[in-house]
Amino acid sequence: MKTILIKRAALLFICLTLNLQLLTVSLTAAVLTVTSLADSGPGSLRDQVAASAAGDTIQFAVNGTILLSSAINISHTLNVQGPGASALVVDANHAGRAFDTSGDPVILSGMTITNGLVVGAQGSDGGIGQNGADGGSAYGGAILDSGISFVLSNCWLVGNVAQGGEGGRGGNNVIGTTYFPPGRGGGGGLSEGGAVYSMSSTVTVVNCTFSDNRAVGGVGGKGGTNVASSLDAGGTGGLGGVGQAGAIQSSSAPINFFINSTFSANRTGGGQGGAGGDNIDSGPGGQGGDGGDSGGGAIATANVSNLRSCTIVSNFAFAGPGGPGGNGTPPGANGTDGAGTAGGIVGYVLTCNNPIASTILADNFASTSFSNYFMAFNDNGHNFIGSDDYAGCPWGPTTQVGTIPMPIHPQLGPLAQNGGGRPTHAPVFGGSPLIVSPVIDAGFSPGLATDERGAPRIYDFPSIPNAPGGDGSDIGAFELGSSDLGLGMAGSNVVLSWPAYYGDFILQSAIGLQGSNLWNNVPDTPVVVGNQFVVTNRMTNAMMFYRLISQ
Repeated sequence: MKTILIKRAALLFICLTLNLQLLTVSLTAAVLTVTSLADSGPGSLRDQVAASAAGDTIQFAVNGTILLSSAINISHTLNVQGPGASALVVDANHAGRAFDTSGDPVILSGMTITNGLVVGAQGSDGGIGQNGADGGSAYGGAILDSGISFVLSNCWLVGNVAQGGEGGRGGNNVIGTTYFPPGRGGGGGLSEGGAVYSMSSTVTVVNCTFSDNRAVGGVGGKGGTNVASSLDAGGTGGLGGVGQAGAIQSSSAPINFFINSTFSANRTGGGQGGAGGDNIDSGPGGQGGDGGDSGGGAIATANVSNLRSCTIVSNFAFAGPGGPGGNGTPPGANGTDGAGTAGGIVGYVLTCNNPIASTILADNFASTSFSNYFMAFNDNGHNFIGSDDYAGCPWGPTTQVGTIPMPIHPQLGPLAQNGGGRPTHAPVFGGSPLIVSPVIDAGFSPGLATDERGAPRIYDFPSIPNAPGGDGSDIGAFELGSSDLGLGMAGSNVVLSWPAYYGDFILQSAIGLQGSNLWNNVPDTPVVVGNQFVVTNRMTNAMMFYRLISQ
């Protein structure tokens, strides 16, 4: 926090130079420009994608929301460069997913992708004495990628859903010359990748936030009704579907890269088991179907994943509840609940070859086991791990690790717009009594010159000791820092500015530094000019003080 005295005749200019390290791909073909926010037609994103050739780049001359009626198909190498997550929203409008991609590579950057909804087909009901059909699978609520390589950069994926289809109802039996027991309900459909499902050989996610995305298994179908026999029970309810990877699933990539990215409040859940069939001929009711399993509240990967400077917190993996037993004499037994595993991340290859460095993986929840992770990591140092859920791989001396009975907590603020156009979790540093997050100045970040927002990394607080072997950077996707105020005069107004990536500051003013209740929030709303927040404030006294404080 810095306090600056301003006199009317004083002028102070402060320049901050950032050395940003950006992911770049050499694409030398044509540049096409989106000039319309319409779903289709001349100048629309859909139109420009259709007109593009392999290797082209698409840029935007408009800001706002594109409301889609169906997914945009990208089947060749293409670089779609949005103006920023706060400037461009691609809204799938719950009409399907936003993008189907299959190029090599497809690069999507600088946008918010929201309201994708993919629902598996409902299974058909069984005929007389026949089982119901299983519900259809759902993959990638916002993006389904089947290409060779796929890149997401500087994007916010929020509020997307992949929902497995409901199982069909089991068929009833009937009174007649041929007897059929009542049919079993169909199983609920599989759901994978609430926001993204990728089959590419390389998946890269850099400077992105995934929040409030969901992958939910389908509900099992109800068992058939027994109307013709007091000996047989009603049909058994169908199994609940499996839900996996609330945010992103990489199903086949030999290697994935997750860099400077935040995963928060994503959820995966198993589907509820189907209800057991009733028995209306004085016999037992049918057994309820078992609930579906779930895993990877945020991330599920098939092969090696490389995590660097990520924040993976407050994600959830819920077990599907068992279905209720059918009515009868006696009533049918309820189905067994499924399993909810790995609230944060799950990996299928349990060899210690998944590099992880300067990453927060904590405060996630799984209803059955492995609250934060079920994955074999290769500790590259300076991580913050809430609980040692999978003990098959050792953690090094620079990583902070809790235990399952006594987890540790990173002391982060809520998910909020802290600058950069994508919500992040800022480490807590302040309050009374003073709270200092254990991730501040506890990391090591070679090669990353900025955090997710674009704020400079490293910012080293002199009052906080660095971790052994560390470089003073913070663990996770957010680098807590401090900013000087840029100052100027415009008539009787003072013009104040600070970098837009520091959206986590509040501007305050005071007319003196004596007495209590000195500081008041400046009511003027900051506006973004270039890469700066700018506030024009009328001076009411010959001498005034201004400061920035953390939100």
